[in-house]
Amino acid sequence: MQWLIELLCRVKPELSETLNSLKLPEDSGYAWTIIGRKLSLGTDELLAIITEAGVPVADLDRISALGIKPIPESIARKYQVVAAGNTGRHLQLGCATPMDEKLQSELGFALKHPVELLFSPPDQIANSLNRFYAAELGEAGRSLWVDDKALQKAKANPDEAIAQITQHILNDAVKLGASDIHIQPFLGGGLVRYRVDGMLMRGTSLPVAVRDSVLRFILTQADLDISNHSTPQDGRLRVQVDDVPYDLRISYLPSHNDSRLVIRLLNQGRNFSLEALGFPLHDQHTLRQASRQSKGLIIFTGP
Repeated sequence: MQWLIELLCRVKPELSETLNSLKLPEDSGYAWTIIGRKLSLGTDELLAIITEAGVPVADLDRISALGIKPIPESIARKYQVVAAGNTGRHLQLGCATPMDEKLQSELGFALKHPVELLFSPPDQIANSLNRFYAAELGEAGRSLWVDDKALQKAKANPDEAIAQITQHILNDAVKLGASDIHIQPFLGGGLVRYRVDGMLMRGTSLPVAVRDSVLRFILTQADLDISNHSTPQDGRLRVQVDDVPYDLRISYLPSHNDSRLVIRLLNQGRNFSLEALGFPLHDQHTLRQASRQSKGLIIFTGP
């Protein structure tokens, strides 16, 4: 999303210092969220600025899929683009990087038709991909794969596909340094959100079949009762991500249509010293002295 930073600096020079100080992740969805929060601007306000700057925009939340012929799913998911219209001469595709000439060339070659790239917010792209494709195909796991071979594999072995999707969610959480993972209802399906530095960041959107399968998989692995739809449950699970052990604390809140799951990630391979925790030297000495006592209690409390 570096192109967006440059555009905003050009049309809103008073924001240049704030924008240039941002450290954006590679994932365009997270980058879009961070930019909006840092500037305290909603999607409509950001889209208005982008449109005013002359960048063509496709607001996918306001575009009906009726009458728009979708492009092949494998191409749509590989390049993260959505059909947004057809001028007769060009296929109009919504994407997060409309200035990418290489992407435009590759899509034109793959689709065998000239294309025009329009900007669409990353979260709208994810939702539209699920809406256009997952609704037609009920197999769990299909909507998250990006090539034909993987699609067939997910269809043939849904259990393995769900295990890989769950691992992918955990991997993303670890890469982001998230303390919690939230899986919640969203637009008739599900949404994965990550808590990073106290803030919830939007992640993958899931079709309802995938959401339910992921929840069942996690509950089963944590030895929780998947048939209990009336009372909350808590459990724990030990996993490894990149050879690092993690203790997962599972909190499940069941409901008839909108069950929610929260996973707290605890890195068991991470050691903290009193110095790293920021204790002054005097307090470090006091704590070490207290820990050597044969009896007593040390209580740590929050503010």
